[in-house]
Amino acid sequence: MQNRIAVFLCAIAGIAGGAACRPDTSTPSESISNDTGGRGGRAGAGATELRARFPQKAPAILDVGESFLPVENGFASPSPLSRTSGRRGLMMSLPAAATRAVVLHTPDGFEIRVRERGIVGPGAPENLAVVYPREGGSSFWTAVEAGYEEWLLLDEHATAGDGPVATWDVEGAALRQDGDAVEVLDAAGGTRVRVTAPAAWAEDGRPVDVKLVAREATIELFADIEGESLLVDPLWTSPPAMTTPRWNHAAALLQDGRVLITGGATTGNWDLPTAVVDIYDVATNTITAAAPMTVPRNYHTATVLSDGRVLVAGGLTTNGVSLQSCEIYDPTMNTWSSAAAMNVRHRRHAADILSNGQVVVVGG
Repeated sequence: MQNRIAVFLCAIAGIAGGAACRPDTSTPSESISNDTGGRGGRAGAGATELRARFPQKAPAILDVGESFLPVENGFASPSPLSRTSGRRGLMMSLPAAATRAVVLHTPDGFEIRVRERGIVGPGAPENLAVVYPREGGSSFWTAVEAGYEEWLLLDEHATAGDGPVATWDVEGAALRQDGDAVEVLDAAGGTRVRVTAPAAWAEDGRPVDVKLVAREATIELFADIEGESLLVDPLWTSPPAMTTPRWNHAAALLQDGRVLITGGATTGNWDLPTAVVDIYDVATNTITAAAPMTVPRNYHTATVLSDGRVLVAGGLTTNGVSLQSCEIYDPTMNTWSSAAAMNVRHRRHAADILSNGQVVVVGG
């Protein structure tokens, strides 16, 4: 299953402050089962069964990424990678005990506790993963460049019936549905973690459609399969940050699916714009710097032309001066060139492309 759009999170400072190695001292969740009775009828089979049922997928789960570090009462994620990776400072603490929560946290104090229903035994390292037995299968946590993957190996009992094949209770944040994904929000309503399920397979190798559903403080995973073994990888990522914080910028969807983010104000003063340009890559969930505009702008427009280039028009520049000038970005060359100036100065205007390829600029 593809995640369409995405959508900021500890750094080494988090480790220095001890955040990465904090054990979960919360009380056990009553929703966690400590027997093998539930839906699956037995605890997970672990890495041996993973290799037997999904031999081609097993190496990508057990041998890819970075290993978790053993700490008191559990395991801690390694140092987060650079800001261009999917982890972006988001740290994870995995408990040794099945009754305790998985903790995701950042240096600025944001923290959530996640309890997966049906975990029936303690976590143990297996190659680069940490494995937990669960009702009807096993859970494999891995730390990869994209974020934190929890590969779920589920047997035919776990996929029987119409209910969710997996459920997580989330404490410390609100949840919001975004298509087939779930966003985890901080107190200000900002997206701090994004949960997707980008891939799932039946034992015969065919892809399986899955969907995550947010219900109040619970995330449920549904799979379009019944009575068959399933391998699915819920992925917990941190939304990417722009290279420069700003507001009053303009964004345009490029023809290749990336997003061009231009200009804006970098402080509380609207008359101090920037020429900085970023590109968001939907496929990799990363933001990278692009060539800057020739003129700093905010309150401008960015319009994709029929040939794939982007016309940036007008706006405000330094000291609040309105602009007549326009420039064109070529995404294939990562270059800017001048375009014809508008007849009058425009800011806070609107622009759109017509069916004949011309761009109309109105108001402001």
